[in-house]
Amino acid sequence: MEENSNEDNARKYVERKIGEIRKSAMSLFLGEQEIARKLNKIIDETECFINQCEIPGVVTRWKQINPQLLYFDCAFDIMEKCPDFYTKMSRGLTDIHLSC
Repeated sequence: MEENSNEDNARKYVERKIGEIRKSAMSLFLGEQEIARKLNKIIDETECFINQCEIPGVVTRWKQINPQLLYFDCAFDIMEKCPDFYTKMSRGLTDIHLSC
């Protein structure tokens, strides 16, 4: 039960912070509609990225917006092919550390 509570608190915290950032950005660029629109789009995409909980890298939505985005990290292959080992490695329970 406590684990869910921490997750809920973290989600509420992130939602509150994104709201604060959105409010600040809109008030700072009140008279500059183009900049405000672009910042709002960035904030929307960041919020979407956080809520999708995808593996690291370029999220599917961003690839749809701009297919030229590419990102690769060998950790993704390990995460996909050996998830248990990846979990141990990411927690520092192995002697292997990735530099990629």
